[in-house]
Amino acid sequence: MKRVLFVACALVLLAGAIPGEAQNGVSLLASPSGMGPLVTLGTGDCAGGEIYDDGTAENGYSGNASIISSFEGVSQFTPASYPWVYDTVCVALVSLGGPNLDFEIEVRDDDGLGGEPGTLLGAVPVSAAGIPGGLPCAWYSYDISSLGLSVASGSVWIGVRWNPMAFPSRFICSDESAATPLHPGYVNFNNPSLWQTTQTVFPSYKAKLIRTLGGPAEADLSIQKTGLVGPPGTVVYTITVTNNGPADATNVVVTDTLPGELNYVSDDCGGTNTPPWTWNVGALANAASATCNITMSVGTGGAVVNTASVTGDQPDPTPGNDSSTATLVVAGVSVLEIPTLNQVGLLGLGLLLAASAALLLRRRRA
Repeated sequence: MKRVLFVACALVLLAGAIPGEAQNGVSLLASPSGMGPLVTLGTGDCAGGEIYDDGTAENGYSGNASIISSFEGVSQFTPASYPWVYDTVCVALVSLGGPNLDFEIEVRDDDGLGGEPGTLLGAVPVSAAGIPGGLPCAWYSYDISSLGLSVASGSVWIGVRWNPMAFPSRFICSDESAATPLHPGYVNFNNPSLWQTTQTVFPSYKAKLIRTLGGPAEADLSIQKTGLVGPPGTVVYTITVTNNGPADATNVVVTDTLPGELNYVSDDCGGTNTPPWTWNVGALANAASATCNITMSVGTGGAVVNTASVTGDQPDPTPGNDSSTATLVVAGVSVLEIPTLNQVGLLGLGLLLAASAALLLRRRRA
């Protein structure tokens, strides 16, 4: 295949520079001296987040506007812990075709062949204005929390997608510094099932200027405890735990130091009264609830105050609803104790009863 090479001191388009790629990819050729720090537009550059670039851009990548109607460029992101939620994506853009771009921020699973981009987990339509006409690039920040995605294991691929025919000569900026470690990345041109490693199309690639912010997935657990005076001498407490999300909750545990005025009898959820009474709920999906009933017998009477609390593995954004208190007024139950008699005592009791019966018969005859 014929190779076309442009050599110039100014910024030019390098189209069809990669043999065997049918001129799908185009890049922005920067000055070999480097372009320095990027310009921060939008709302930030995701500083402190998951970052793989060195903060400068030597090039930019896109699709050939004459034949490509869908260009995708994604980078691999691996959470620090699980489950994890990415809520912000920052991308650096540059243009030689105009200051505006309508595109999508996309998130894909790593369930493709060999861990490459696979199932589309979600996409957010966004836009950028004021894109600089040449390097240095500019940062743009986007909120993707509306996707409600929680990464439970492995990695995800996060990046951009746009139509080069509608927006020609717009580029996702790229780090090509020799000192930057090569970071996994893929590009796609028009074919959802044909992903290529970025360095296959752009050999100098090291890392796209795509960054993320996120944190451990949050699960708002709430608990409600009520009490009911049941049959004489018993009290039944009902505990309901709800996961208000947005993430699924794991290792959900309810604890309750049962009041001394009452005596634990049983429960219907497999709890253990060690004390404190403990209920291992386990996993609780978003919007799911679980209920347990505890039966207790009444010891001493009066006002009985009892509080139950819930915890889980995920951060809880509203800790104020993690405990619940039930107050009951119960009447004490007194038990008449009858001493146990030995054989002599039983014989004496029998003689006494016989004598009493004989005395009653005599009185009736008289």
